[in-house]
Amino acid sequence: MQFSTQCPHCSTAFVITVEQIRIASGLVRCGVCASIFEADRHLFGVEEGSDTPLQTVPASMSSASAMHMAESGSGDTLTHELETPSFTRHGKGRQSSSRLGWGRWMAVLTATLALQLVWMNRNQLYAAAPEWMAHLDSICHCQLGWPRQLHSVEVEQSTFQITPAASHLLQLSLKNQSNSTVATPDLMLTLIDATETAVIRKYFSHQTLQLPPQLDGGMSYPIDVKFQVPPRLAEQIVGFRAELFYP
Repeated sequence: MQFSTQCPHCSTAFVITVEQIRIASGLVRCGVCASIFEADRHLFGVEEGSDTPLQTVPASMSSASAMHMAESGSGDTLTHELETPSFTRHGKGRQSSSRLGWGRWMAVLTATLALQLVWMNRNQLYAAAPEWMAHLDSICHCQLGWPRQLHSVEVEQSTFQITPAASHLLQLSLKNQSNSTVATPDLMLTLIDATETAVIRKYFSHQTLQLPPQLDGGMSYPIDVKFQVPPRLAEQIVGFRAELFYP
């Protein structure tokens, strides 16, 4: 479909197609005076397939001459080049470059986010698939281990007694309440007096307690620990507190 548009600055008329209007969002440059204007605001119809040439009136003609040309039909048909403004072409180029640049940045940000998620959840990934350990280590170059979930491990069935040999015996059981494997915590034992004041503290690593480095989900692990307490302090001890922690 073709239309006609007229330059509002020099009154030159042009034949314009729908494609030309769409290319630059309606902006065109006059081929006579080089002015840029909105073609779609100065349209007047030309029938599709019409063989009647479009006569254009240069700005230098007087109105009388223009009227005479229109009435007599004389005069040569003037043709002028209708151009898309260069700044719109350049703008489209900049938009393409901008989209390409944003696409690259989004790819970089996505990859960075993925690596951060791997780093933050490396132990969970290792617990879910231990066979990935070598691959995860090559990605993050970090020490991998079982997830540290202290809230999942509880102390149960604990007893504390003094044996005839003046040594103390601690018996307790650790249970992993979750369904997944977690790292084995260490134990801090606090012996207290009648006022619940700490008399002595003893630290036991999970290796000292002869526990594995991980506790399987839903499993219990019994512990028997014997240790000595100075006689002057042993008389004050009436109870204990067992606390789990990760060093």
